[in-house]
Amino acid sequence: MALMHGSPIQLYLSELAGKVFALLAFAGLVVLLLRRLTHGKIRVVTSPMDWVVLVLLLNQVFLGMWTAFFYRWGATWFIQTATPWVGLPGDLPSQPQYVTALPLVPKLHFLNATLLIALFPFSRLVHMVTFPVNYIWRRLQLVIWNRRPAH
Repeated sequence: MALMHGSPIQLYLSELAGKVFALLAFAGLVVLLLRRLTHGKIRVVTSPMDWVVLVLLLNQVFLGMWTAFFYRWGATWFIQTATPWVGLPGDLPSQPQYVTALPLVPKLHFLNATLLIALFPFSRLVHMVTFPVNYIWRRLQLVIWNRRPAH
């Protein structure tokens, strides 16, 4: 932690970078939601779980921005609070006392992150983290129906 926030200027820059990235993530999510709402073809293929994950993502960014703008020095206490609480991958949070001392908004931020991680694999949005990552640049799919409609 001393390397990341060893001086006040490093801490200020870390906090500022977090706020800038949060605003960019919020803007990106708004564009993504608007695109899904306004384009008919995209709206039709968006599953209910996709909507749940998108709302959770929007909520996560909003709660993170609230924490960043209204609670000071989140970059330092996050390392001391979240790291012991999360523990090793696959383990349940083993030290809840670190989170219980936090204000309500960061607690909600942690809870929302847990829900998001649990539900994300069941949505189509999981394709953005698949390998290879050329999914972003792929051509649109063309669906050809082999069955002819019954008369």
